[in-house]
Amino acid sequence: MRSHLKNLIADVRAATVGRGSKKNLAASLKIPQSRLSEWLNGRHEPGAEIALRMRFWVEEQRKTRAGAGGKNTRTGKQTQRSTLA
Repeated sequence: MRSHLKNLIADVRAATVGRGSKKNLAASLKIPQSRLSEWLNGRHEPGAEIALRMRFWVEEQRKTRAGAGGKNTRTGKQTQRSTLA
């Protein structure tokens, strides 16, 4: 179970690198952003229900990025990488 939680936290860290993403996740989970930071920094661990909701959020972020078609999801502009492909 611990390895699943570590993987989840790593996935959440990767999914929350964008500006405002931690704030959006905290709002989605209906928790203070400081609590999310405690989980991401390893000071505390989320409960099972919150961990499951975090997993769903991460998967939604992946779908959103995959559906962006090479566009920067924040600006909506085509990225250089996708224009060269």
